[in-house]
Amino acid sequence: MQKQTISAKNKTAKHQSQPAILAHKAAPKNGLKQTLSPEADLPSPIVIDESIFKEKTRAEIALNSISDAVICTDIDCNIDYLNIAAEKITGWSREEAHGLPINQVFNIIHSSTRKPAFSPISLVLQTNKPRVLAADTLLIKRDGTEI
Repeated sequence: MQKQTISAKNKTAKHQSQPAILAHKAAPKNGLKQTLSPEADLPSPIVIDESIFKEKTRAEIALNSISDAVICTDIDCNIDYLNIAAEKITGWSREEAHGLPINQVFNIIHSSTRKPAFSPISLVLQTNKPRVLAADTLLIKRDGTEI
């Protein structure tokens, strides 16, 4: 059986919805730079939002174009992203899986004992290093089929 490597990206949910910039002050008409706060020299929030949108779109295109399954979770191991390959392998759509615990979508068992296998996801999040699944690990898809 081929070795499978799992890696994950984590995000802290509490910082996702906070704006990057709270205020922007235009330069004075006389051309001299006037700094009242750290935010005064930063671009407007609209420019940053457009930039983030473009980067997010580019990342999704890249992740969806690869054949490896990519599942991203928050720090609590709840799913916040699946690429197309992960949707096909798990049987869960991105929308259906969003917010669910990783173990519900990435349901793995030992093929010989049929008992739940240790999920390396928490170790990946703690160490930020890829982990290898045991050779006798099976994934149970949403419809109950095993791969």
